[in-house]
Amino acid sequence: MAPFTPFFSEYSYQTTSKDESVHFEMYPKKFETQEDTFESAKEVIEIIRSIREQKQISLKTPICEATVYCSLKFRNRVDRYLETISKECNVLKISFKDEDAISVTLKAKPYFENLKKDMKTMKKKMDIISKFTEKDIENILQRDLEYEGLVIKKNDVMLVKELTADKDGLSKVAHSFILTLNNTLTKEVLELRDAREFNSFIQQLRKKLGLKIEDNVYIDIQSDYIKEVCSKHFNIVFGTEGEKVGEEQYKEGNEYKVTVYQN
Repeated sequence: MAPFTPFFSEYSYQTTSKDESVHFEMYPKKFETQEDTFESAKEVIEIIRSIREQKQISLKTPICEATVYCSLKFRNRVDRYLETISKECNVLKISFKDEDAISVTLKAKPYFENLKKDMKTMKKKMDIISKFTEKDIENILQRDLEYEGLVIKKNDVMLVKELTADKDGLSKVAHSFILTLNNTLTKEVLELRDAREFNSFIQQLRKKLGLKIEDNVYIDIQSDYIKEVCSKHFNIVFGTEGEKVGEEQYKEGNEYKVTVYQN
């Protein structure tokens, strides 16, 4: 407030501070808040989910690895939220690489917001910009260009990054980073997917049977595979002890009868 109310600011400052004058102080610097940094993590989450949706990868199926190509500054912004990103997106591993480690090309697109200011030349400029070569893009970054009597300015052009190679569609270019997914169905991924699906089935069955969270139950299923993978990831107790309280069919490739017992 010192530039606008100098005398009152000076009086207030000297009343509360031992320093000589408020007018000798530097403007305060803006520091990133936790909310600012979470916006970056949120953007990573949204990109991963959008790729999942486009490729129809169920959220129940774990992604083997997500690689973020970005600057060190961006990485520092999202580092504290890696566990949140992993849980929200069901990703087993998140790794970072330098933004220059992935091959991209610049594409020129007409910037409509600026071109529409001159409707007479807009369409012709849009046609010219859409045909820009790599050399044209390189030149427009240095100076205005003239084509067919029209001057194309830098702010008439929107430059976007596109991946040089993205055959499987598992990559996406964002404003501050590039993200790629590795959805290889490894043994670990398949086991975790199957364990989560069975655990979800058991939770729904418990609810259907009216069981409370504190009720201890034993689960019986004639599948050694299900027992093995669930024992690795969830606290499901398998056995036939107690009183039978319900049963239901479970399909996992084959169909199995699941029986619930309660002490």
